[in-house]
This record gives sequence, structure tokens and C-alpha cells, in this order.
Amino acid sequence: MFKNFFRGHKIEIVVFLIALVARFLALFSAVFYQGEGVLHLSDSGNYIGLAESIVGGHGFSDGNGLPHFLYLPGYSFFLAVSFFLFGGLWPALITQIFLSSLVPVMILRIGRILEFFPKINLAGALLSALEPHLVIFSIVYMTEALYGFLFMASILFFARLVKSGLTANAFSLSIVFGLAAYVKVSNYLILIFLISAVFYLRLIKADVKKIFAVYIIIFSVFIAVVFPWFLRNFLHSGLWRMSSHEAYNLYVYDGASILSLRDGITYEEGKTARVDSWRQETGGDVAAVRNNLELSEKMHKQGKEFVIKNLGSALKLFFLTFISFWTSHNYAYFFTYFFAVLEKPAYIIPPTQLLFQGNFTETFYGTVRFISSPYYIVSLAGKFASLVIAVFSFWGIGALYSSGGSSTSTQS
Repeated sequence: MFKNFFRGHKIEIVVFLIALVARFLALFSAVFYQGEGVLHLSDSGNYIGLAESIVGGHGFSDGNGLPHFLYLPGYSFFLAVSFFLFGGLWPALITQIFLSSLVPVMILRIGRILEFFPKINLAGALLSALEPHLVIFSIVYMTEALYGFLFMASILFFARLVKSGLTANAFSLSIVFGLAAYVKVSNYLILIFLISAVFYLRLIKADVKKIFAVYIIIFSVFIAVVFPWFLRNFLHSGLWRMSSHEAYNLYVYDGASILSLRDGITYEEGKTARVDSWRQETGGDVAAVRNNLELSEKMHKQGKEFVIKNLGSALKLFFLTFISFWTSHNYAYFFTYFFAVLEKPAYIIPPTQLLFQGNFTETFYGTVRFISSPYYIVSLAGKFASLVIAVFSFWGIGALYSSGGSSTSTQS
């Protein structure tokens, strides 16, 4: 039986093992050269602290007895299980490495279900097995690995739904995606499945009533999964909200980016300005939204007002984000953080921001300084790779939509 299993799934097994070896090599290298502390990134301490609070019987709180609203509970509960069963975090880390290693296998399966070319399908799976972000985020105490596994699992069930039409896949899809929403704020991403319905209708000529019924299932089950957390927050604050994280991001992080672009200052200076602005307006610290969901309403309102007031800079920022995606300087950052092979230079304003500010001379010299630094060369390579992948992705989606229904009609 095992022999037949390996024979029938040898490609998946090879892809899984490649991903697994890459992640364990990264883990061994990081701990060997930098120590176990390198596995704790920016928000790791917060997630671990919340997990310890859960195991200690204090509920989802910072240990101060007040309910916590900023972070979602999924990852902290994941860590809490490891604390409770094994008394430490290593089992959770090993588990998320295995889960992350299954993502390339799911990509392979999705490609087969949607009948991609085998070589392209295999290339995509291998790239995801070795992609630096996916590898690194699987070995640190952050949400990305667990969320990535759950999100890709929901895509896999959706692909099965598209192919088979079985409503059982609709149930599985909404349950898994609901669990993903407990790890990262992603409720709005349910729209992805709505948009994908266009392809569903066009490609397989499905009955509209059946599609409507399927999406009733998706929405109702998804709401049932996430409802307990909405209810918990309502009972504590009187507000039907998943968390205060979106308000915090809008006011602090997005506001800092807008200020950086608008005023030609560094991001850190912009962040300090936003924190100071909140303190002047409320007399308190922005961290107060961790335990006060009502404050997040005010923060969200003021964040939106700031965006509208600086709409020009916000639109420019959106455009910059769209063309460069989220890679920014992450590749270079990881080289510096994990391996200390690149010295992070003194911050210079990105040439794209200088260009939008109309400083053409500074843009030229800024570009020269930008590309002459090894730190930024790595970043540019990462951005270029992301852009190429994005172009091919959009091209593939367009080609798929343009040819919609042709294969079905030919077969029939």
C-alpha cells in the first residue's frame, strides 16, 4: 500500500521534501549562527505573551486582566496549544514548518485541478518551496506560515468546487477560510471568491441558481465560524468588530507612509509624528487601542480623515505600493537580520518618492546612491522578481478569461 502511495504521489513527496529541507536548513543556520532569539521578530513577543496569558488562565488578555482587541486570537491559540501540551514553543514551530512545506504541494494540486501546463505547475510549486519569504516566515514566531497554509487550503477547496461543483467543498472552503480570518484580518478577502465566481460561470457554464446556492453556503458557514469572536468583542465593548488592528494600521502605519511621501521625511519620523499627533488629540498612547475597542472607532475615523485630507499623497502611495508590492526592502532586511552580511545604510528617501515630489535632480542622485548600495540592490532584485511574476500572473488570468468556455464547448 505504501509503495503504491509513493509511486502515485512521488512528485508531491519530492516537492514537500525540498520545501521541508530548505526550511530546516534555514532554521538550523539561523539558530546556529544567531541563537534562538533570532526566531522572534517584531510582533513575536506579543503573540507569545498572549499565548502565555491563555495558558495561565487569564484569557485573551495582555496579562493585565483587560480583554485584548488589537491582535486576532488564532496564532496565539496555536502557540498556547504547544505551551499547554509540551511546555514550550518548539513543537509549534516544527508544526508550522511542516504546514508551510505543504503549501507548495497544495499549489501543485491546484494547478492540476485547474489543468495548468505540468511544467509551469511544477515550476510554481518549486518556486514556492524555495521562495525566501515563505522559508523565513516559516521559522519565526509570526502569523504568516499558519495563515498561508489555511489560505491556500481554502483556495484548494475552491478549485475543487470549481471543478466538481460539490457543495461539500463549499463547506470546507468557508470553514478553513474562517479559521484563516482568526489568524489575520482578512474578512474582506471573501470577495476574492465572489470575483472568482465570474470565472466559474464563464469557464464551466454552471447554472446560475446553483452558483447562488453555493455562495449562500459559503457566506453562511463563514459567518458562523467568525461570529463567536464578533460576539466576544460585542459583549466586551458593545461593538461588532473583529479587531482594532485595521484602525491602528490606517492611523499609524498608513499615516506614517503618507507623511513620509508628502513631507520628504523618513518613515520612522512619520510614525513618530503620528504617535505624537494621537497623544496630543487624546492625551493617551496609541497602544491604548489594544484594550479599548471603542477608541479604535475614533482612530479609524481620524485615519480616514487624514487620508482624505492628503488624498493626493495617498493615491501616489497606493500606486507605489501596487507596482512594488510589499517586498520593499524585506530581502535585504532578512540578509541583515539573519546573516549580518549586509550593513544597513543610513536611510535615504526612495527615488520614487523624490520623483513624486518633483525633485528631479535629487531623484537622479538618489537613484545613483540607491543602486550603488548592496543593501538596495538585493531589494531591487526582489521587487523586479515580484513585478515579473505579477505581470505573468495578470497575463495568465487575462488569457484564462479570454479563452473561457472554449475548452468546455470543445469537449462537449
